[in-house]
Amino acid sequence: MDNIIHPFQIPIYQSFIDENLFNSLRKILKDYINNNFNVFKTSWGCPTLSNIDALPEKKFYNTKVSNEILKHSKKYLDTWSISSSREIILKELWVNIAKPSHYQDDHHHGNILFSGTIYMNVNEKSGDFILQNPLMTESIIMEYPSILPQSYAIQPKNGMIILFPSWLIHKVTPNFSLHDRISISFNITSNPN
Repeated sequence: MDNIIHPFQIPIYQSFIDENLFNSLRKILKDYINNNFNVFKTSWGCPTLSNIDALPEKKFYNTKVSNEILKHSKKYLDTWSISSSREIILKELWVNIAKPSHYQDDHHHGNILFSGTIYMNVNEKSGDFILQNPLMTESIIMEYPSILPQSYAIQPKNGMIILFPSWLIHKVTPNFSLHDRISISFNITSNPN
């Protein structure tokens, strides 16, 4: 009997942060950007601005923000059936500003557990978040099968949180809106207990 299986599905987490938290965080973020715009630089060879080299002070990502990220990260961790006794930790957090026409090239976050993004200022023209099918990396060995998608696109919405394995290659398409696309990105690590 023929049997075709698909053993390597990769779960991606997509939800929304608490609306009240989103509204208060948006105000804090606006003030933070206005008062610290000088720390935002281009990173990763793309025009998108980031404060990755000058991570924000603790008051920016207060306990409520940290707890919200960790709450969603715990839900995501559960989908992987990884031991729930692991302590998950918000390792770092930074802000991205993509002005009109700015984009983020293909990249990954290396040897971390999960990475994520919260969208703070987007509309339908702000650019899609694209996850590359990891099988594409093997296309130099074997022709990439046309029945498999090369990538998966998510159209960001305000308050949306996306979590994914840090090693998964991803990018953001150009911002074709007239407004800055603003997002908060972060990395999650864990300690086994």
